[in-house]
Amino acid sequence: MASEEQISVGFFADFHDPTMLFWGSSDALRRFAGFLRNAGRQGRVRAILNEENGINPIRGIRIRLEISVRASGMLRAPGAAAPEFNWRITAAQASKFADLVESLANSQKPGHLYLDCEARDEFVVVVSMGEYDDLDTAAN
Repeated sequence: MASEEQISVGFFADFHDPTMLFWGSSDALRRFAGFLRNAGRQGRVRAILNEENGINPIRGIRIRLEISVRASGMLRAPGAAAPEFNWRITAAQASKFADLVESLANSQKPGHLYLDCEARDEFVVVVSMGEYDDLDTAAN
């Protein structure tokens, strides 16, 4: 189970549309927002989303974040045997996503939002607070 400061992330092919779901407490969402904001400021960043940056991947997934000049959204990594994904976003999107996630965290009400790159074939990316807390134990 993730700590209060970690946001969990899992891929759910069985949602209405195949979805990468990030969920956690308001503190976890704020930390995730800070991570996205810092990545956007640094520009041309490549990072694995893991415990070191406050993210708890479940179901054995691995996500590579890349800040790039061109976004392709969340896609399955080509040729990957394991559930690996590449999330390519622009610096401007990283900043916008950070603001959205922080706004959700500050709302203090359960809810969710979509981090959409408007790219072709990307998976749906959802960030949720207070809606999927029981998935931590059910999905590991």
